[in-house]
Amino acid sequence: LVLTGVAARLRSQSFPTMPSKADCIKKHPLCFFCSPNLKENDGTLDFAKACSLVAVALGDTDWWGRYRIDDDEADHLRKDVEAASKKKRNEAAGCEDGQVQLSELKDFAFDVANKEVLLKHASCLHGLMKEVFLNEVFKTFDVDNDKCLDAIEWKEFLDHLAAMNLEHLVAIGHVAFRAFFGRGQPWDLHPENFSWNVIQGDLISAAGRFGQELKDALADDETVDQQISDGSAPKQRSEFWNMDNEIFDSLIGSIRGSLLAPSGFQAGKDPDCKSWHPFPPGWWQDVYYYSANNHPLHGIFMCDPIHPLSWIERVCMEIATWGFTMGTSLMHRRWVEENHAPLEFLSDEQTFSMLMVTIPGLIVWWTLFLLFTCKRGQVNHAHSTQVQTKKAWWMRCVGASFAYFFCVAGVAYTIYFFVEKVLNKNQEVEPYLERLVIARLKSYLLFWFLIFFVYFNPLISWGTPDPNKPQTGIGDLIGLGQWRIEKQRFQVRCARVADMRQKARDV
Repeated sequence: LVLTGVAARLRSQSFPTMPSKADCIKKHPLCFFCSPNLKENDGTLDFAKACSLVAVALGDTDWWGRYRIDDDEADHLRKDVEAASKKKRNEAAGCEDGQVQLSELKDFAFDVANKEVLLKHASCLHGLMKEVFLNEVFKTFDVDNDKCLDAIEWKEFLDHLAAMNLEHLVAIGHVAFRAFFGRGQPWDLHPENFSWNVIQGDLISAAGRFGQELKDALADDETVDQQISDGSAPKQRSEFWNMDNEIFDSLIGSIRGSLLAPSGFQAGKDPDCKSWHPFPPGWWQDVYYYSANNHPLHGIFMCDPIHPLSWIERVCMEIATWGFTMGTSLMHRRWVEENHAPLEFLSDEQTFSMLMVTIPGLIVWWTLFLLFTCKRGQVNHAHSTQVQTKKAWWMRCVGASFAYFFCVAGVAYTIYFFVEKVLNKNQEVEPYLERLVIARLKSYLLFWFLIFFVYFNPLISWGTPDPNKPQTGIGDLIGLGQWRIEKQRFQVRCARVADMRQKARDV
């Protein structure tokens, strides 16, 4: 298992492609087909639009409503690239009309005025402003090696950048122990349409009661209300990228002050509850997903293949945790049975089991989790060059090396324990194994207790629901009602962005 995990860490690509279903099964072969995930239920590997919206809203600080572009916008962007290159060179590039050459893309992306245009597009396109990255990624998608991207290659190129950006944002959410992913939400979203009015309607729908407040505030303008409700507004090509920079910056700055967020401490049913029970829509789906990706036992069999931590690493972590926990259980005879504990309360059977076996096991497991995932080693392949990717790869390898060292040490100690106790001293190991099994079972139950009654507490929450403020308070660190807090951060941000977009349209 250790050698297989190390080999997986050592494999890297200059610019990775989206994994196929076969690749996902190789990474997570145990229960891949029934493990919860964030993908569409249509047999593809595309992210569900609701989950995509949550990923960019909570993970992208520069987000203002978009996470990818549709076919029409991709075609308009291609025409802008061609026009900018012809204007600069006073001649057409070597490729036919309708195709994009690398030199044309550079002419467009590295022009100061066009950089401002790209910055106003979805953040997945911002990496095009880096020359090294642009050279690397262009070669990857020039399938026929004709130095040009045709219409199909161009669309695949842009879709892949969006997918890589989303995959990174989801991975960062996992590493940060995010609770809210938007699974099972009753939002009426339009997965293939990205026109202004459809996006506006999607944002208001996802914003829940905050979106309804915004819609009520706009109700005086019957035209606006009708366009948002039925999508009757004409599909506009220019949304923000042709807007004056000063006006754009002022509108972006207005997001922070619009629409007040709810209070930090909240008690009672979630305002989104529509039934007699205290569980709002999507609560159970995210509980199940969180448990499948963060619980030490559940995660081995049901983790999402996109999670930075593979099932092999989870097995190694559990074996190592059992080994180190066995070491603390050896003190039981002297501290409990012979009553020689350094502190009197540690001679109690239940206290010793919890403080010296169960909790140390939790600490060991979380330490290995942080070493394997290594937040600073997560790289956004939609923006990063080979040098940046390699640097992040080395950071992940260093963290994983320490983690595997501890795993090997745990396994080695387990072997030493059985050799010393059984072969050399001919002692019975059943009492040790019994205490160890009971302690690990307590750890599993404690994990689920924290999930249900702390992080996903349906009645009490304490944190920072304002998305423009950092989550550094005591309540945020404890994680009490974390799911509700994160959901409200998402809803408030959607409502504020929708408000800003409406102001931009008025301008």
